[in-house]
Amino acid sequence: MSGWQPVVACGCELGERPVWDPRTEALWWVDIPSGNLHRLDGDGAHFTRWVGAPLGAVALRAGAGVVAASGNQLVLLDDEGEVGAEPIPLDLHAGIRFNDGAVDPAGRLLIGTTSVSAETGRAALYRVGPGGGVDVVLDGLTESNGLGWSPDGRTMYFVDSVEPVVRRYEYDPDGDAVRRGKDLVTLAGSGVGSPDGLVVDAEGAVWVALWGGAELRRYSPSGELMKAWPVPVSQPTCPALGSDGTVYLTTAWEGLPPEGRAAQPWAGHLLSRQLSCRPQNAHYFVDPHGSAATR
Repeated sequence: MSGWQPVVACGCELGERPVWDPRTEALWWVDIPSGNLHRLDGDGAHFTRWVGAPLGAVALRAGAGVVAASGNQLVLLDDEGEVGAEPIPLDLHAGIRFNDGAVDPAGRLLIGTTSVSAETGRAALYRVGPGGGVDVVLDGLTESNGLGWSPDGRTMYFVDSVEPVVRRYEYDPDGDAVRRGKDLVTLAGSGVGSPDGLVVDAEGAVWVALWGGAELRRYSPSGELMKAWPVPVSQPTCPALGSDGTVYLTTAWEGLPPEGRAAQPWAGHLLSRQLSCRPQNAHYFVDPHGSAATR
């Protein structure tokens, strides 16, 4: 099926935000509605732990382990998925849940939200610093989704999935400024789908999963389409780049009718294929118990 293979038959309703950890050569991802955290080890072993529903995203922690955005708090876990420190609470309004997040080059976690009833303009993108302090980066959003940074850390790419656009913002990797949002890519046409999760590679190219479009695309930093790969499921959610050139892709069966699920037996599974790509150096969340931002 177009070079893709199911690496883990996890059957996630809404698999999201796969993250490659070069320290352990493991891949982490979440199933948002179930609250399950998944890990694929280098030897092929698959680990699952219930953290709490909904579970919006997972990211790497400085030192070791991961941070998971669950409920209305950031849960700090060790490499085995066990709680390793006190959680960091966030004050989310009723009817709002976490939805996708990533660590910036300075070691701060940016975590987005969405309304569970799809209300327009109620979501935001938050930034959590090493001391646990929280500030709002973007507000008035509807479904804060994919985000990533250029290799120099001075451009942030971002998706609000109700809009058919991938935007780029001027970003201060050493400060708080986020300025001048401009459209990088605008999707148009029947069957193209909407932008979902994204990741930026070592060359600065932006990889975007197209929900409803059954494609993974790679764009240049100027917005030129470099390559598109068909995917054997209609709802790919987010890519991750492994150290050996493997591309991982989370998927979802959310909202598919029974006949749709029968026609897409890999929907919800973790997929992979070999491609010529290099990931950026990993970014690590510096929480109050962390020690470094990038390795």
